[in-house]
Amino acid sequence: MKEDEERWNERYRTGKACNPSAAAPILQDTISTLSTRGRALDLACGDGRNALFLARAGFRVDGVDVSEVGLEIAREAAAREALDIHWIHADLDRWEPAENTYDLIACINFLDRRLFDRIPRALKPGGILVFQALLVPEDADAAFTPGFRVRRGELREAFESRGFHILHYSEGEAECKPVAALAASGPVTPAPKS
Repeated sequence: MKEDEERWNERYRTGKACNPSAAAPILQDTISTLSTRGRALDLACGDGRNALFLARAGFRVDGVDVSEVGLEIAREAAAREALDIHWIHADLDRWEPAENTYDLIACINFLDRRLFDRIPRALKPGGILVFQALLVPEDADAAFTPGFRVRRGELREAFESRGFHILHYSEGEAECKPVAALAASGPVTPAPKS
């Protein structure tokens, strides 16, 4: 955790975190179609742009990130708007969200494949997932190790295989990066513990 935390703290201190101020388009589009609000979780929330958007839209929001500097920026922004967001300083390598808790989970531009199993357990039955991840470059050779990028179709397959109903899926440019973007409704029964 310390290494990741220090790296991200430095990026936020120097302004190199490259977080746009507006919420991710896939999140904005998905929220515009929902008629109800509830509890939301923003995984790897950084400086809070997506968590702030969710709170403005009427969700009760938990935002989790490894960077205390990013979270402090988020806290200050929320305070300026009098938004009540619960900020959690934690390493997503080990942090486990509470089971059957969230109506919506957003994970934007962060990839840890262990979350693929944690997310279904944390969502309420039928809850909404909005997930955006960087894509492996089109010109990558077969030996390319994806690491923190998804291969074409991987994000869709990961959640379809876990019982999600895909509402939207695309691969292309978003926020000046090649990404896979997914909105899906979760299984209607709670996911079993693995």
